[in-house]
Amino acid sequence: MKKILLLDIENVTVKADEIFAFCQKYDRVYVSFAKTPAIFALQDIELLSKLLNYKLFLITMTENKKSNGADFGLAFYARVLSGQFKPNKTKFYILSSDRDFEHIARLLQKKSFKVKQVTKEQYIMHKNIDNGLMPKLTEFKKNIYLHDIKHLCDIWTKENNNRPAKIKTLKKDIYQKLKLTDESVDRIFELLQEYKIVHVNHTKIGYNQGHIKNWSALDTGDYQPDKMTLKLRKKELALPPKVEYILGDMSLKRLKIICDLLFLLKKKPATINEFSEWLKEELMIEHVFSMQNIINTIQSYCVIEKRNHQIIFDDEVIENWARININRVNDNFIRMGNTLLVKDGVMRLKDKLARFVTLGQKIGEQVDDTEYLDIAKSVFPNEDDKILMQLAICQGWVIMKDDGVVYSGLALKRPSIL
Repeated sequence: MKKILLLDIENVTVKADEIFAFCQKYDRVYVSFAKTPAIFALQDIELLSKLLNYKLFLITMTENKKSNGADFGLAFYARVLSGQFKPNKTKFYILSSDRDFEHIARLLQKKSFKVKQVTKEQYIMHKNIDNGLMPKLTEFKKNIYLHDIKHLCDIWTKENNNRPAKIKTLKKDIYQKLKLTDESVDRIFELLQEYKIVHVNHTKIGYNQGHIKNWSALDTGDYQPDKMTLKLRKKELALPPKVEYILGDMSLKRLKIICDLLFLLKKKPATINEFSEWLKEELMIEHVFSMQNIINTIQSYCVIEKRNHQIIFDDEVIENWARININRVNDNFIRMGNTLLVKDGVMRLKDKLARFVTLGQKIGEQVDDTEYLDIAKSVFPNEDDKILMQLAICQGWVIMKDDGVVYSGLALKRPSIL
């Protein structure tokens, strides 16, 4: 298909050599102007004509303060050209920063021609592609890392004053934002340098604000990766982070605990509301804001997938997290067999039991299972009776004697063994 460019040179603020490279992609170029732009000299016009094999056509119009001469010239030639070429074999491109040229596009479209108005941003994108500073949009379908870079540029556009300044902190920031493996983080870092979005000076990082904005402005909605690539990415996201990251992040430590509990849970919640209630009971969380943050973290690590009001659990991801062996991750919980109890809850239960035993003068007396379980259930209403009885024994609140199980005054008066 023949490509014809209608160029309003007066309204394109670019350098002569840049416009030359851009024009070489077209079969014919019609340049309209009433006032010769400062960027062009006579030798520039002659050079451009030679580059285009003399398929350059100049439309010189008389300068008129009341009207746009270049606009009128291109409109006139567009009408003439629409009679010379066939719509099914010709596509028109209009390069101008002037919105008045939209009527030329409509004129050609009425005659069944395909028309594309190239904006300044699109022109810059094409220039960056030619210079190797940006990939073609079709490359986004093949390389998911390009989507990662665009995502980072979207964030950096908003966080102009909050960007990592060193290589180590930048890589850590990429990891925290994208949740990818070290290999993927290294590859993204290489691409950021390759496309000159960032540059390295010793260990310090510099950012190219112009390139960041150009990447952020890209519309990649129609260029998503294929299903297989997305499936591989999901597998990568399913991998838990390094132990050091988990230990240094309370939200990840909590996620580890949740996956431990879910791994042992035979019947999982079916809706987001049921899941929220389950989390409140297991983690003893009351604040809605905290609950939403927890669910957001769980989603970001692909543990659950929301479908309307239903949720789907990824058993593979849950198992990956549950199999992480970290002792310190359970600092805020007590494990009783396959059950995890919140330490704050255990402390509350100990205090309640101590008041009950002290006020009732029950130290050394035989334990009434019903009395104890009533108190324990006020703190852990959904826990199994055997687990709660085992907790009392392990914490030393009750001790075994010849005549049965009795309350221990010593354990209930001193700090709990946590």
